[in-house]
Amino acid sequence: MSINTSSNTALSGNQTETIQGFTYGYGVIFDVKRDFQVGLVGGYDFAFGDLSKTYVYQNKNWFAFPLNYKFLDVGKKQNSFNKIVAENKLLPLPNNIKNQLLILGISKTDYNNVFKKHC
Repeated sequence: MSINTSSNTALSGNQTETIQGFTYGYGVIFDVKRDFQVGLVGGYDFAFGDLSKTYVYQNKNWFAFPLNYKFLDVGKKQNSFNKIVAENKLLPLPNNIKNQLLILGISKTDYNNVFKKHC
């Protein structure tokens, strides 16, 4: 943890020190319209060593309000594949075969042939 005169009363001037510590916390994040996420997270900082005794944030609760935007849709291929399966009333394949079909871009007809061979 990096500490300075604003976070530790034992330091003076423009002095900055790095000490060991960790943060533990909690939180909840909600999806909003699949592209955005909002939430509330919080936690506590815990420092070690002599300077931890004068660390002003030692074991004090902090909060943050995360706002996230989903730039990449990693599950897009999987979701479109599942949509094809549902629309055509096809039985789902095991995940290992389904992933191979996604990578190869297998058509609906080929999907049915693969399903018949493996099930």
